[in-house]
Amino acid sequence: MTFGYNADCKQSRPILFIAHSFGGLVLKEALVRASIGEEYKNIRDATCGVIFLGTPHQGSSVSTLGALAARLTRLFGSDTTQLVYLQMHSRELANLQARFRKGITEGTKMFSFYETFPTCFWGFSFGFVVNSDSASRVGEGIPVDKDHSGMNKCVDKDDPPYKDICRAIRKILDNTRSPSYGKGKQEEQQAPVFMVPYTGNPDFVGREEILEKLKKHLAPSYQHPRGTSQAKIAIHGLGGVGKTQIAIAYAYWLHKEHPEVSVFWVHASDSVRFHQALSQIASECNVPGREDGGDVSKLVKDWLEKKDRRPWLMIIDNADDGEIFFGHNREGSQSSAAIHWNANAAYLGSYIPECSHGSVLVTTRNKQVGVDLTRSLGVIEVEMMNQAEAISLVRTRLGDDHQDNELMADLVNELDKIPLALTQAAAFMQKNSLSIQEYLEILKTSDNARVDLLSQPFQSLGRDTEVSHAVTATWMVSFKQIRDQHPHASNLLSLMAFLNRQEIPKALLSDHEESPLDTEKALGILKAFSLITAGKGTQSFDMHRLVQLVVRKWLLIEDESQRWAETALLIVSRLYPDAGVYENWKTCAAYLPHAYAVLGLTGFSEEVEVARADILHRTAYYLSEQGQLRQAEELYAQAVKKRKDVLGAEHPDTLGSMNNLASTYLGQGRLTGAEELNMQVVEARKRVLGAKHPETLLSMSNLASTYLEQGRLKEAEELKVQVVEASKSVLGAKHPDTLASMNNLALTYSKQGRLQEAEELGVQVVEASMSVLGAEHPGTLTSMSNLAFTYRDQGRLEEAIVLLSDVVERSKVPLGLDHPDTQERQAWLADWQCESSDESSEESS
Repeated sequence: MTFGYNADCKQSRPILFIAHSFGGLVLKEALVRASIGEEYKNIRDATCGVIFLGTPHQGSSVSTLGALAARLTRLFGSDTTQLVYLQMHSRELANLQARFRKGITEGTKMFSFYETFPTCFWGFSFGFVVNSDSASRVGEGIPVDKDHSGMNKCVDKDDPPYKDICRAIRKILDNTRSPSYGKGKQEEQQAPVFMVPYTGNPDFVGREEILEKLKKHLAPSYQHPRGTSQAKIAIHGLGGVGKTQIAIAYAYWLHKEHPEVSVFWVHASDSVRFHQALSQIASECNVPGREDGGDVSKLVKDWLEKKDRRPWLMIIDNADDGEIFFGHNREGSQSSAAIHWNANAAYLGSYIPECSHGSVLVTTRNKQVGVDLTRSLGVIEVEMMNQAEAISLVRTRLGDDHQDNELMADLVNELDKIPLALTQAAAFMQKNSLSIQEYLEILKTSDNARVDLLSQPFQSLGRDTEVSHAVTATWMVSFKQIRDQHPHASNLLSLMAFLNRQEIPKALLSDHEESPLDTEKALGILKAFSLITAGKGTQSFDMHRLVQLVVRKWLLIEDESQRWAETALLIVSRLYPDAGVYENWKTCAAYLPHAYAVLGLTGFSEEVEVARADILHRTAYYLSEQGQLRQAEELYAQAVKKRKDVLGAEHPDTLGSMNNLASTYLGQGRLTGAEELNMQVVEARKRVLGAKHPETLLSMSNLASTYLEQGRLKEAEELKVQVVEASKSVLGAKHPDTLASMNNLALTYSKQGRLQEAEELGVQVVEASMSVLGAEHPGTLTSMSNLAFTYRDQGRLEEAIVLLSDVVERSKVPLGLDHPDTQERQAWLADWQCESSDESSEESS
C-alpha cells in the first residue's frame, strides 16, 4: 500500500489512514512503534488523520467469536497474540490506548464510526461486535446504519455511510489546510477546547436566516484565502429577543461540524466577569505566564493572536456597555484608546484578540457597541420572531396538548412575538397549570396585569444567572444603563412612555435646551438599544407596546412616573397647534393620538389641569374643522367644565370653549341649545371683553347664524349687519373674521330672496378672500360655495355648476376626499348636473 511516503526523504505528504475493526488496533500499534525510532517517525508526523470503522478501542463484547476464529487461523500459521486486545477492558488494550495517545502527533484528526445493527450469523444475532462506547473512545464518534461486517461495504455513492465517511475525509483534509496544522514537534499545538457554559437548547426554533449568515461569515479562517481580515459579527436587538440563544445554537453547530475550532464564551456584562472569563481561558489552555501575577487578559489576547494557534471563535455575550469597552464619555464620544490595545488603558475592547485565524461573535443590546466592536464589518439585527417561529416556540415549550392555532396566534401577538416573553408565558402556564385561554384572560385584564405577568421570575436556558430572567428585569437593566450614561436619551425614553407608542413626532421630542445634534444622538442611543424604531414617516418613531409598559413600571419604581406624565401633558399642550390655521391641520392630525394619550393621564396639579383644558379645546377645534362634530362636542364639554372649575365661568378661555361648543350644537342642528349657549357667551363677553371685542363679535356672528337656521331672518340680518360694521371698524374690511361675517350676511340676503344683493356681496367676499386667504383656503371655498348657490337660485345653473366644480376640485387639497364638506359639495354638484341634464332633455323634446 502506498501512503505517499519516501523513507529516503525528510519530507512527506500528509497520510490519511482508514482502518476497519481489528485492523484499527493493528494500525494504532504500528503508529506507536513508528513514533519510537527515527526511521519511521516521519510516518507518524505525516499522519493527518485516521478513520476507524468499528474498531474496539475498549474491546469487544463478542470476543468469543474472535477466539474461535483464532483457533481456525492458527492452523494456517497466523500470529494470534494480538487477539488479547479484543477482550473487554483488557490491560493490554489500556496500555495500547495510553501509548497511542502519547505517540500520535498533536493535531491529527480522528473519527470513530460504530455500528447500529447487531451482527447475525446463520439467522442468529450475536449482538454488537463493537458498541458505541468502545468505538468512540478515540476522536469523534459517528454512528453508521450497518452491522459490523458491513461498515466498509457501501452500495453506492448515495449510501448514507459513504456520505458520512466522505464528510469525515473532507474535514481531515480541511484541517491539513489550516495554518496551525503541520507544526510537528517544532511547537506543540493546543488541543481544541469548547468553553460554552450552557448546554445545547433542544427547544431552539427558527432564526435560520441569521444562523446561515453566521455560518457563512464566521467560517474557520483556513476556509478562506490567507491574509484575509478577521471575521467579526455582532448580533444586536432588544433584550430577550433571543441573541444569546442564537449564539449558543451557532456554537454547538460549529463544534459539531468543525471540532478542530476552539470556542470561548466570554460574559461581558461588566469588567469583572469579562476578565474572569479570560482568566478561565488562560487556565484551561495553560497559557504561559498566567501565574506570574501579570495582566492575564493581555496574555490571553497575545497567546490567541499567535499565528501557530488553532482556529478559534470567541463569543462575547451581553456586550452592552460602551464605556467599559471603549471609554465612551457621557456624551457618547469615543476615547483615543478605543479599540487598539493600549498598555495604560483598561477598556475591554483592548483585550479582544485580532488575527485572521480567530473569529469574534458579539451579542449586544446596543447596536453602537456592535458597530464599534466589528468596525462596521458585520452587524445583524435580531428582530421579533415571525408568526410561524413564535407559534413553533410556544408549541415546543407547551407540548402537543395545546393545539388551538387561533389561541396560539392570539398569545404570540399579545406578547409582540418576543421570545423571552413567550418563554416566560409558557413557563408560567406550566407552573400554574393554566391553559392559553386562562392566561390570555389574565393578560388582557389591564396594563398592570400585563406587566405583573412579565415580571414573574422563571428559569431559562442560556439566561445570565446573575440577573432575573423576567422580561421586566431584563429591560430595566438597559433603562438604568441609559439613565446613567446618557441622561438625555433616558429623558426622551421617559417622555415617550406617556405618549402614544406609534408615530411619535420628533418635534414633540425636541427640547430647545438641547441642540439638534444632542437630540439626534440621544434618539440614536434609543434606536441602538432597539427600544424605539423609525416610524412610517422619516420624522417619527415607534415604541413596542410591552417596552412602553415596562418603562412606565420602571418609572413608577423610581418614583419618576408622575413627573414624566406631567411633562408629557405640558409638552403636548404647548405644541399642539391652532386648528384655526388650516395649514396646521396635518400637524394637528399627527399630534392627535398623543393628545388622546396624555388626556388619559390623571392626578395632576391645578396648573397642569389648565394645560389639560387647553389640549381638550385645541383637539376639539381640530375635530370640528374636520366635520367630526360629535367628537368635538364631547371634548369641548370637558374643556368647558375643566375651565369653569379651574379658571372660572367668565374667564375668556372658558367663554371661548363655550362659544365653540355652541357652534357644534349649531352644526348638528340642535338650534335651541345653540341659541341658549350663544346668548350666554355674548352677554358674558360684552361684560368681560366689551361689545366690540373681536371675540364678542365672533359670538354675535354665531348667534346670528343660529337665528338664520331658525328662520328668524330679520333678526339674523340685523345682528349680522351690526357685526359686519363693527368688524370693519375694529379689524378692517379684509380681515378674515370680517370676511366671514360678510359671507354670512350674503347668505342671509340669499335666504331672504334678495339675490342681487347676495350676489354683489358674495362676489366681493370671494375676491377679497382669494387675495387675503388664498384660493384653497377653507374660508374662500365656503364663500365660493355660497356664491354658487346664489347663481343657482338666480336660475344661472350652468354658472353655478362651473363654480361648484371648481370648489369641489379645490376642496380635495386642504380638506381631502373624506371631509364632510367635500362630500356634501360633491353631492350638490351631482344633483345640479342631473338637474341640468333633465332641463336639456325637456328642451330637446
